[in-house]
Amino acid sequence: MRFGAARRSPLYGFNRVYAIAVRFVTTPLLADCIAGQDVFVIRLIVLTVQPVMLRPCRSGALSPINDSLGLIFGLGRRGI
Repeated sequence: MRFGAARRSPLYGFNRVYAIAVRFVTTPLLADCIAGQDVFVIRLIVLTVQPVMLRPCRSGALSPINDSLGLIFGLGRRGI
């Protein structure tokens, strides 16, 4: 799942990173490649570290409330 989400992430963050890459690289094709790879690697790192950061939230006393609010938000979001 992490790898699949990281593969889709260049679609969303590419333009921002490309604007930075163009400043340093003069060849547009090379800037495209660098921007896509950078977004992929950054997102892969974030998706790898995220479960470690969320572990205390899932094991805490408020976990059932968190799950209930997540369910309500998800159902409300789906209804809109």
